[in-house]
Amino acid sequence: MLSKFGPSTVLAIILGVVLAVLAFIPVAAIRYRKAGRLRLIDLALLLGCAIYAMALWTYTLIPIPETLVYKCATANFRPFLFIEVISKSAAKAGGLRLSNPDLLQVVFNVIFFMPLGAFIRLIFRRGAIFATAIGLLVSSIIEVTQLTAIYGMFPCAYRFFDVDDLSMNTLGALLGSLLILPIAKLLQGQRAPKVDKVSAGRRIVGTIADVLVIGFLTAPTIIFWQVVLLYLLPASMAQPSTQFNQFIVLLPALLVEALWVLIDGRTCGEAIVDLRPIEGSLPGLRRLVKFASGVGMYLVLSVISLPYELFIQAAFCLVSLLFIVYTHDHRGLSGLLSGMPMGIDPEKPAPVVPNQASSSAAGAGPAQEQTPTGPMGNRTH
Repeated sequence: MLSKFGPSTVLAIILGVVLAVLAFIPVAAIRYRKAGRLRLIDLALLLGCAIYAMALWTYTLIPIPETLVYKCATANFRPFLFIEVISKSAAKAGGLRLSNPDLLQVVFNVIFFMPLGAFIRLIFRRGAIFATAIGLLVSSIIEVTQLTAIYGMFPCAYRFFDVDDLSMNTLGALLGSLLILPIAKLLQGQRAPKVDKVSAGRRIVGTIADVLVIGFLTAPTIIFWQVVLLYLLPASMAQPSTQFNQFIVLLPALLVEALWVLIDGRTCGEAIVDLRPIEGSLPGLRRLVKFASGVGMYLVLSVISLPYELFIQAAFCLVSLLFIVYTHDHRGLSGLLSGMPMGIDPEKPAPVVPNQASSSAAGAGPAQEQTPTGPMGNRTH
């Protein structure tokens, strides 16, 4: 029975990996601001949650009909009909067996939603009641989507609607939230204080974030530039050199990273992982050197044509990685050449209460009680 889910599983894994890559930057930004670290368990939860989110879609809606001519699926609006169906099939088989397909269908519906309850407790730290409500909501959306043939996109439903799926899916979310509780308590007990120092892992994650930012800016630029070449430029001008094409598609990333470093003193990736270089004198010059010897050099090497260019790019990335790992405070090559040590971005100070500010100006400590005065400034007794 499960063999028919093979294509849906493969598609869920592929799309889940893509979704996890897209969500990596916001997850890293949240984790480093909240805990100062990004653990392997955080990455595992990110990947697992992304794949599961895609599986909810692929298992319930894929494959879609290839043509508009197909046999319409029926629907069951009778609650707990599965009990009667399992009883009849068991009677025909001479007894209830674990291989009973009707029983396996019910069990699968329960198991399929157990990860949802587990993720709600592990990631969002919400309890069984909330997980049950979300399970019912998600299952309802799926079943309504199946019943309405993706809200009228097809002539009739191509997937079977079963009201019993609502109860079994909801039960699965509840069980998942309860069964994961010991692991959730174990992880909660292992929480350490927020990390307040620069680590090599944090710098490497920041570098990965810079690469992803460049990729996210480059991908739509490639599509836009291809549209320009195919439909907007004359045929005589639609064959620019490869080097020029590379420059055009990397130009937005080059401008964003350059402006970020020159204005804020750090790369996009460093901002994502909550790092800030410590600047001394001549901050403008230091920022320029930092950009030219770091992400700027990486982008330039991606544009210009050089002998053994792939080897040179790989060598620069390797050298940059080694400098991140082995330099003091993990400032990296760009931090070393610019003379900018790396530190944690300080938190914004709490706003000063006006009464405290005025008492401090009068020389009184913030914890001292002030003696009330009358309307003319005389002390009241």
